[in-house]
Amino acid sequence: MSKKAKKIKTESPRVIRTKKGQRNQYTVSAKTGRVLCKGVSSLMKVILSLILVLVIAGCVVATVATVYVMKIVQSDPIIDLTNIQLSQSSIIYAYDDKGEEVELATLHNAENRIWVDINDVPQHVLDAFVAAEDKEFYDHEGVDWSRTIASFVNVFLHIYDVRSGGSTITQQLIKNINGDFYNRTIQVKINEIITSMNLERHYTKRQILNAYINYISFHHNLNGIEAASQYYFGKSSKDISIAQAAALAATVQSPAHQNPLCEERNKERRNNYILPAMYEQGLISQEQYEAALVEDIHAGQNKLNSGSETQTVSQHNSYFVDTVIEDAIALFMKEYDYSYDYASSQLHSGGYRIYTTVDLNMQKLLEKKFEDLSTFYGGYIPNNPHQAAMVIMDYDGQIKALVGGVGKKKESRSFNRATMAMRSPGSTIKPIASYAPAFENNLITWSSMMQDKGVMDLKRADGSVRPWPSNYNMRYDGTYSVIDAIRVSKNTIPVQLVQQLTPQYCVNFLQNSLGISTLVTSGSVNDVTLASMGIASMAKGMYLREEVAAYAIFGNNGYFTPSTTITEVRNADGKKLIDNKQKSTQVIGADTAYIMNRALHQVVNTQGGSGTKAKISTGLPTLGKTGTSDDRKDMSFMGLTPYHVAGIWFGFDDNTVLDVDICKDRVAVWNNIMEQMYAKMPVIDFDLDHSDVVEMRYCAVSGGIATSNCKNTKIGYYKKDFMPDNCRVCGHTAPPKEDEED
Repeated sequence: MSKKAKKIKTESPRVIRTKKGQRNQYTVSAKTGRVLCKGVSSLMKVILSLILVLVIAGCVVATVATVYVMKIVQSDPIIDLTNIQLSQSSIIYAYDDKGEEVELATLHNAENRIWVDINDVPQHVLDAFVAAEDKEFYDHEGVDWSRTIASFVNVFLHIYDVRSGGSTITQQLIKNINGDFYNRTIQVKINEIITSMNLERHYTKRQILNAYINYISFHHNLNGIEAASQYYFGKSSKDISIAQAAALAATVQSPAHQNPLCEERNKERRNNYILPAMYEQGLISQEQYEAALVEDIHAGQNKLNSGSETQTVSQHNSYFVDTVIEDAIALFMKEYDYSYDYASSQLHSGGYRIYTTVDLNMQKLLEKKFEDLSTFYGGYIPNNPHQAAMVIMDYDGQIKALVGGVGKKKESRSFNRATMAMRSPGSTIKPIASYAPAFENNLITWSSMMQDKGVMDLKRADGSVRPWPSNYNMRYDGTYSVIDAIRVSKNTIPVQLVQQLTPQYCVNFLQNSLGISTLVTSGSVNDVTLASMGIASMAKGMYLREEVAAYAIFGNNGYFTPSTTITEVRNADGKKLIDNKQKSTQVIGADTAYIMNRALHQVVNTQGGSGTKAKISTGLPTLGKTGTSDDRKDMSFMGLTPYHVAGIWFGFDDNTVLDVDICKDRVAVWNNIMEQMYAKMPVIDFDLDHSDVVEMRYCAVSGGIATSNCKNTKIGYYKKDFMPDNCRVCGHTAPPKEDEED
C-alpha cells in the first residue's frame, strides 16, 4: 500500500479532553510566569531606584547636617562661660578682733551659689568629680561617643541593669545651664552634643571644669561646690578632705537621694564607686584610699540654714543682718537707679561681697541681753512682755550693734523696731529740735532764765481751761534756768524756744541737717507745730536709728554723719564697686556742740538729773537724755560715751501703756548693757573742740556772770562771743526746785 495507514485512536474521549486541557493549562502558566517575572523585575528596579534616591537624599541631608553642625561648632560659643558666674550668691562679711573676715550670711534667690576659682580648689576635689563623672574628660572633644552609643543602645536592649549615662562633664554643664533635666528628647540630646562640641572648641578643659564645679546642683538650693561644702561640712571647698570631696561627687548622680545628709546612700556610692575609681585611676595612693574609706565626713554638723532667700550661720538672720540687707538694697537703688525689687534681686544673685560695720562682740552681747527677759523685768515676768530696740553707733556713722526686738528672733527679715518702727521720742526730741538750735542761734545761754509756765490755754470738755503744756509733775516753778530745764526735762521751756525759732525752722533742721525722714510737713495732722517740735506729740514719730545718728552731733563737734551698716561693696572678683564711707557735715558749731555735751552731762551726773542711772561705773564719761511720751506708750534714752552714741526704746507694738511698776527703767537697762560693753575698754574722754567756749561761774539767781556779791554760784559754759552780762542782783534765793521725771 502506497498510502500511509491512518492511526486508530484507542483512548477514550475523557482522556483526550483531559490531556487537551493540560496542554492549554501549561500554555497559560507559561505566559503568566513570563508576565510575573517581568513585573518583579520592574518592581525591583523601582525599589532599587527608591533606595538610590534615599541614599542620595540621605547623603545630601547628612552633608547639610554636617555643614550645619560644623558651622555651629566653629561659630562663636553658644554659651558664654564668662557670664554664667553672674548668677551667684552674695556674702555679708564682718571683721573679728584680729581683723580677719568672718562670714555673717549668704544671700541667694532660688539658687545658692558661691563662685570659687578653680585655682583655689585642691586637685583631689577636681579628681573626685572627673573620676566619678567623666574619666575620659581630658581626652575627648566634648562627647564620649562610645559611652553615648552604649547608652543609646541600652535604652532599647537593656544590656545593663541600670541605664548607663553617656553625658560628659561638658554635656552635664550644658544641661545644668539650660535646665534640661527632664526634657530629654532626641532633639535636646542632639543639641546638647552639638553645643558640647562647640564649647570644647572655644574653651579650655580647665575653663569648662571651672564652670562645672560652680554650676552643678547639690540639693537644698545649693549650686556649686563652694556653697555645698559650706552647707554640708561648714567649711570652704579648699579645706575639705578626699572623703568629703568624694561625698560631694557622689551627690551629682542623684542630689536629692545621695547628698551627704543621706548617709547610707552617699556612703555606698562614695566607698563602692568613687573612691575605688580614684584609686584605680592613680589619683590617690593606697594609703589615702584606705583612710578615706573609714573617714567620718561629719556631714551636717556645721551646716547653715538653707532658706529660699537667705542663709546664715544661725537659724535666722540677726537684726543686724536684716538691716544690712535693707541698706544694701537702698545703696543699689541710689548708686544704680534700680527699683527696690530689681535691687533686691541683684543683691541676692549678683555675687556681691558686702563688708559691714558690726562689732561682733558687741552684737553678740546685745542679742544675748535682749533674748533674756530678766534684762527688762524683775522677779515677775508678764505673759505679754513689752518690746524694745537698741542701736549702738560710733561717731563715723558706723552701726556697731543693733537689735530690733525682745526675745529670741523667730524669722529672717522680720519687723525690726530699731529701723522700722516710728515711735514717739518723748523728751529726747528736746536737745535736737529746740535746745541745740536755740544755742546755735544765740537765743539762750547756759544760764538764761526763763519762765516755767504754760504757753497757751486749752479748753476742756466742760468749758474750763487749762494751761498748756504741763510738766510731768503737773506743776510750774516760775523762773528757771535753761540748764536746769534740760537737767530735769521741763516741757514748758522747750516749747517756748520752738515758738521763738518757729516750728518750721525746727522741722527743717531735723529734716535737712539731721536726716530725720519721718516728719509730716503737710495735711491736717502734721509736725509743723509747737507740740510736735516741743514735746514730741508727733504725727508718726521717729526711727530709733535716725535719732541715734542725730544725737552724735553732741559728741562729734557738731558733725552729722548718716548711719550705715556697710563700709564697702565688692564683686565676686574682689573689685571694689562702692566705697560707702559716710560723709560728715557740720550742722552746728563746735562751741554749740560742746555746750550741749556739757548740758547732757548734767542729766546723768548731777543730783536730780533724769538719767543718773546711766552713769558708767568705770568712770567713762557718760551723758544723755531720757524720753517718755505723754501717754506712757513710749520710753527711751539716748546715751553718749566717748566711744559711741547708743539709744534704747521701750514700748508695745499695739501701743499698750507701759506698766512702770513692772518693767525696769530703760535707763537702768541701758546701763546694764553698756557696763558690760565697756568693762575692758580704757577710760577716755570726748575729743571735742572747746577753743571758743569759756567756763565761767554764774549766779544761780539771775543767770548773769557771777560777781563777788553772788553767794549762790555754779559752773557754766558759754560761747566766747555770746556771754551773759554780769549779775546785777546782790542777794540770792534758794536754788530752783527739781523735777523727778521727764
